[in-house]
Amino acid sequence: MAAYNAAKGGVINLTRSLAVDYGPAGVRANVVAPVPVRTPALENLLAREGRLLGQWEAGTPLGHITEPDDIAAAIAFLISDEARHINGVVLPVDGGFTAKTGEPDLTAVLL
Repeated sequence: MAAYNAAKGGVINLTRSLAVDYGPAGVRANVVAPVPVRTPALENLLAREGRLLGQWEAGTPLGHITEPDDIAAAIAFLISDEARHINGVVLPVDGGFTAKTGEPDLTAVLL
């Protein structure tokens, strides 16, 4: 998890720095932080590993896996005029998954 957490921290802090440095010029910088998204690759991985998608859904407070359209909608909002005063934030798009622990505990679901 060290490499994952270091990379994630780098993206988050770069986003915040960009928000501060370029905000005065009207440039907003935000990041969307999803958990794994329902894709054929995820479904194949879970099937190959003998895990059921239902286990993942049961571990998510909203009761379903994040869909690609969920991510697209979050990005569409962040680039819209409705988000014109949102800058330097990390927006989790995860159905409440990280609210349970503060960060995704993927081992609880995938192992």
